[in-house]
Amino acid sequence: MHKLFILLSVFVLFGCSDRKIDEVAKEVNFYLSENKTACAFIFYDVEGAPALTIEDRIVSYHFNDENILTTSSPLDFGWKSKETSGFKPFNYYNGDGSLITNEEDKPMLYTSATTVDGVERHYTRLDFNDQAECFSDDSFEDNDITIDLVRKIYGTNE
Repeated sequence: MHKLFILLSVFVLFGCSDRKIDEVAKEVNFYLSENKTACAFIFYDVEGAPALTIEDRIVSYHFNDENILTTSSPLDFGWKSKETSGFKPFNYYNGDGSLITNEEDKPMLYTSATTVDGVERHYTRLDFNDQAECFSDDSFEDNDITIDLVRKIYGTNE
């Protein structure tokens, strides 16, 4: 009975996870390019793209000059479980390596999925401004440009 109490206490204190502790990130760092624009994108499950890694339980996202990152890793890489990423600090760095400390300058993260060629493609968009659009003042045009970007990244022709 005493062992059962200890086991239950561990689950309550640390939560249930379907991943090993060294596979769960405790911190996430985003390194943006010097050409920071209104948005940045992370595209997951991209064939042939480098995988993300966890080093000292930290996942680092390094964006290219266009603030796009493609990875062969899944959306839930470094998460506590398939259902939740778990609580962890997100740090954002400018292209010069300086930490973004002003909360108003930190992006909003939106994870989305678009079906292209019958396959659901996941991506995260980081927004650095108050408007909803990344490329255009027109939300419909902006959506079309985003879908074209998804097609370009995944090499689809639909």
